Amino acid sequence: MFCLCVQADFSQEWRELFNRYGKRSVDELVHSGPENPNVTRPFLMESSGDEEEEEERCGGRGGGGGLPREAAFRLCALRETFEESGVFLHEPTSSPPDPELMARYRPLVHRDPRQLLSLCREARVVPDLWGLCEFADWLTPLGRTDTSGRRFDTIFYAAFLEEEEDGGGGAGSRHATTDAVEVTDAVWTNPCDIMTDARKEKLWLAPPQVWEGQRIMLILCEKREKSRRWRASRILFFFCVCVC
Repeated sequence: MFCLCVQADFSQEWRELFNRYGKRSVDELVHSGPENPNVTRPFLMESSGDEEEEEERCGGRGGGGGLPREAAFRLCALRETFEESGVFLHEPTSSPPDPELMARYRPLVHRDPRQLLSLCREARVVPDLWGLCEFADWLTPLGRTDTSGRRFDTIFYAAFLEEEEDGGGGAGSRHATTDAVEVTDAVWTNPCDIMTDARKEKLWLAPPQVWEGQRIMLILCEKREKSRRWRASRILFFFCVCVC
């Protein structure tokens, strides 16, 4: 799914919530990213040094100690995933959010992104920003823009979930339901089946999805070969943040 960052994702109030209920500082994410130091960071993660330009590029961070982009982009991905699928990944807690509370807030968050903060306050949980890892970055090639002339820079995030978890340990609600607006169908599946269906033309995948789907399959194969204890029951969930 594709997500657009909004000012609410950079709000200073999120920092306050993480300081109260979180186990780690959001500033730790500023130094996270690819383990290989030779890997170029996505354009979205580069700072121009110009505060006004930064404000415009990031959708308005609100200033005054708001979330760093490394945290805000992950928050955006988790927020839109919740809006469109009902799946909300949060940090482990002894008292998971009430399903009725989640269902009540979902349409509210869809209409107003700031409502996710209200949900987390009421449930006393924080989104699991550390459960996501930067997986890939795609930038629209020069000369290939949409009708408005825009280019899109998209960061792909991945999250790995254990199939045995029931959601109480921090995985969040595992029961995906569509919003019937942006998402019309939902299914838990695996990269192999997705790529097979694409080859059989049962579904259409854009070039980035085809490339990354094959890449995931290679990673999973390597893991199986290197560790007998690695379990094939792991589920990969894809997130994207797209800013133009």
